[in-house]
Amino acid sequence: MAMVTVWHLMATNEPKTNEFKKLLMSLSGRQTKRSRPFTAPGLLAGLWSYFSMMSVLENYDLNSLKEMAKGISLPISLFDSG
Repeated sequence: MAMVTVWHLMATNEPKTNEFKKLLMSLSGRQTKRSRPFTAPGLLAGLWSYFSMMSVLENYDLNSLKEMAKGISLPISLFDSG
């Protein structure tokens, strides 16, 4: 079903769909050429990340996620961008 969804996304060129495809490609972490901003493998990887993210957000709120990460010792901070 995931590949059918990706094929459908690849075949659709509506503004809302293109915005969602940009999000999926961003979540995939894949780099693409400007001439081909969407790839099937990238959309599939992004779709997996999207479903994982949505599952987490359905079960936790942002504050509890931050508190969970603050409660452990890590070599880098997850909250500082600099």
